[in-house]
Amino acid sequence: MWHFDRQTIELLVRVVSPDITEAARVARAAEREPRLLSRILQEPRLHAWLFERPHEMVSVSPHAFFAALLYRVRRDLATRTFTRERDSGRLVLVFDVEQTRRLLEADEILAYLSWVLASFVRIHTITRRVRVRPSVWRTYTVSDYDLGSLLGYVHRLEPDRRPVIYRRIGEVALFQSGVFSDMPTRTDLVRVGVDAYQRALAGGVMPEEADVIESVRDSFRPASKAFTFMADHYLGSLRSRVFTAAR
Repeated sequence: MWHFDRQTIELLVRVVSPDITEAARVARAAEREPRLLSRILQEPRLHAWLFERPHEMVSVSPHAFFAALLYRVRRDLATRTFTRERDSGRLVLVFDVEQTRRLLEADEILAYLSWVLASFVRIHTITRRVRVRPSVWRTYTVSDYDLGSLLGYVHRLEPDRRPVIYRRIGEVALFQSGVFSDMPTRTDLVRVGVDAYQRALAGGVMPEEADVIESVRDSFRPASKAFTFMADHYLGSLRSRVFTAAR
């Protein structure tokens, strides 16, 4: 579920317990026990440190940074019955936080969502040659953040290679609709994201991913809301410095 290196885990332990004398031993225990690591990521002392020095954790482990923030979202939504969202430039109250709260209760889903956020700290562009027909190849340049290039690329691939790209399309739509929720295309992003996750499942994602992907597909809007709440309440102006896509 968590894939943090020893350096990251030791940093988390030292932030949560600065006076501890056996940080390395505790880090090894947390590395073996996901529940212990989850408890560390939920510590208020860690959250306070992240708000003061966000770039230090982002530089070491974006995944850990966003996991801690999503745990904070889960904690804060536990006492809320509504959130404020923008609609055509106006702030409106939305009474639908229960679905987001339930979605984040599953640590494996929270871990996946934090990995999705972390994957947009650095955007990658790749160039691939795809066979159009026998003896005829075409070169595609694909950004793992640009929906247009991903949608154009996926249809050129053999069916067994499409699920991982469809999953990425779903992740891009989820990220954009949540972190940049004031985008005028948000409704279209939700539709594209749900459809992409469905195609990934139908094509055969990795078995260990299927349950999480299915849950996110079925709760796409609540997942998007978790990103919106995190970005609005904890990132603010930082989002344009943390995410390459915002520059």
